[in-house]
Amino acid sequence: MIIHFFTKGDMNMASSRFRVHVMAQELFKQGQSVIVHIPRIQAWWDVSAARFGELRATIAALRAVSADDVVYLHKTVFQVDFILAVVVFRMVSRAKIIFDFDDAIFLHSRYKTMILLRIAHGVTVASHFNLAFAQRYNHNCIVVPTVLQADVYKRFSADHTTTNVPVIGWIGNARGHYDNLALLEPVLSELACHHDFEFVLIGARGNERVHALFANKQYRVRIVENLNWSDPSDAPRHIQEFDIGVMPLLDTPFNRGKAAFKALEYMACGVPVVLSAVGENKRVVTHKKNGMLASTQDEWMQALTLLLKDATLRKKLGHAGQVFVRDHYSYTAVVPQLLEFIATL
Repeated sequence: MIIHFFTKGDMNMASSRFRVHVMAQELFKQGQSVIVHIPRIQAWWDVSAARFGELRATIAALRAVSADDVVYLHKTVFQVDFILAVVVFRMVSRAKIIFDFDDAIFLHSRYKTMILLRIAHGVTVASHFNLAFAQRYNHNCIVVPTVLQADVYKRFSADHTTTNVPVIGWIGNARGHYDNLALLEPVLSELACHHDFEFVLIGARGNERVHALFANKQYRVRIVENLNWSDPSDAPRHIQEFDIGVMPLLDTPFNRGKAAFKALEYMACGVPVVLSAVGENKRVVTHKKNGMLASTQDEWMQALTLLLKDATLRKKLGHAGQVFVRDHYSYTAVVPQLLEFIATL
């Protein structure tokens, strides 16, 4: 059996990186044959030779799939040609199809998502919010969280014995999280009236709105524009500098569908977290056991104040979070579950 992954992005796209490219590597380590395909997305109005060439390449890739293989479609709702090719493939092939998505793509691509849900033999999603939608159209659905290489992150465990100014950190694509970061900024401004700290934001990518949001503040701000996202050690190397990791989220349908991956990255480095009590975050963190949850500005203030004042608590929660990720949100924990699911198709 060969697992044929189809995804829209390379290693620089977070979703494709962790749910396809690294997953494929981990499966290969366990002796599973894998092939990763990246169909190019063409605009629906494009009638160029390139579009038809890409369609021919997709058809050729699907024709190479044997009856005992698995086609693993990750978030492939952005190319109408590809969906049509898969629908035809489903009618003529005995190969099994898995449809996988991590974000709430049905909020913007509802009908294309429904088509792929209906034709799939199995569905994997990254959150329970997405699971509830998927189960309306397919009875064979499970949650496969977006996970990480826990051993790599553990090599960059935070040092909670230093006496330097505490660092509150955030990592991600800041442009896509402007509204969420705007939720955090007033908390940091109020916090700065009582405590000394540095705020580190990784992933601004030159976005002017993000820079303006954190310009001329009374607390220290350090912005890292970008990382080498294809290097599995680059993110944990920077997270290691955090004393507290934050994940603010507005309570919106899209955010309820998000995986808690940002939190997992912090926790895997032994960094204690403060998260908005939204969506999957509430399943990852048990308040004051392996992290902190906050729903209001006062709760954010209380949680951050407690952690800034108590290095021992930071170390305790950081260690608990690191163990939790290793046991439940690592490839070591999840790959066997995925293989077991595939075996039942």
